[in-house]
This record gives sequence, structure tokens and C-alpha cells, in this order.
Amino acid sequence: LKKLKDLFSKSFLPYVFFKNIRRVNENFNIFDSVDMKEYRYFINIGKYRLFSNRYCFQYNRNINPSKFNKILDIFKGKNDFFNFSHVGFKERLKKNTSRNIVSIFSQISTKDKHILVVRFVSKGFLRYQIRAIIGESLKCYEGLYSIEDLKAKLFSFSDTNLKYKYIASPEGLYLWKINLKKES
Repeated sequence: LKKLKDLFSKSFLPYVFFKNIRRVNENFNIFDSVDMKEYRYFINIGKYRLFSNRYCFQYNRNINPSKFNKILDIFKGKNDFFNFSHVGFKERLKKNTSRNIVSIFSQISTKDKHILVVRFVSKGFLRYQIRAIIGESLKCYEGLYSIEDLKAKLFSFSDTNLKYKYIASPEGLYLWKINLKKES
């Protein structure tokens, strides 16, 4: 297994890091075994950087993390994220769009004061959910609409005009960590 770990580590560097590899039961299913996932979204709040534009969202405007966290707080807990997902109106009847965001907060990176890191922790996310939350939250931060308007998008299920309009760039979004259930 050590040779396999070394081979994987060399093949995926610098994008994926393997802490360890272990043998699992042939019936193992990663989707059924996830306890928690952590995503991180990196936002450049400093000057434009040519060499990080593929790895970080180039917002290039200052963001006060405590003010931004007040906006992000409305997404904590169990909510129906239909309006913040790619799920269509016809699909909605077949797909559960409720998710429980255990933790969501932003902070300035300890390594680079020009990078704002937003952490999302949940058992699972919907397609485009994180990018829609970031995009809509940034527009709220800019004053395009209020926190109450954002709450209306989150808690309204019948108004077709409340589906997200702003989506953040895919650059900057990373699956950071997956915790598996103990029995897995």
C-alpha cells in the first residue's frame, strides 16, 4: 500500500495530497460512507494576480470578514437550498434539496492577508450550491440587496423569480476534506 500511496502522490501533485491509503471491503460505497465534507472557497481581496487567477476567485475588492460572516450566517443549519442550486423546477419533485450546513464562515488566510477563505462543512451539497451562496452573498455585501432579500430567496419555495442570479467563479472552490463514518 505504501508503494501505491507514493505512486498516487507523485501522479496527482500538486493538486491532491494523500495522507494514507487502506484496503476496504469490496462493498464499500464512498457516497454512503460520507460523514462530513469540507469545501473551501478562496477569494483574492487584494490586487489582481495573474498567476493565481486559475486557483483563486479574483474579486479584487476588500471584504470585512465579520460583516461577510453575518451574511453567511443565514445559511447555517438545515434549509431547503433549491433557490441556491442547479436543480430545475421539474426535477424538484424528485430530488431532496434540503441540506444541513454545519459550519460556514470566512476568515483572512494566515498565509496571505489578501486571501479570504470561506469554509463550508456539511454532509453534502447540491450542484452549484456553494458558488450560488458565495455569488449571492457578495451581491448582498455590495448592497445590491439586503440580508432580508437574501433570506426571502432561502425561505421562499414558490416564487420562480427567487432562483439565484449571481454565481461565483469555479476558480477558488476546493473539496478540502472528506470525513468518513467510523464503521466505513
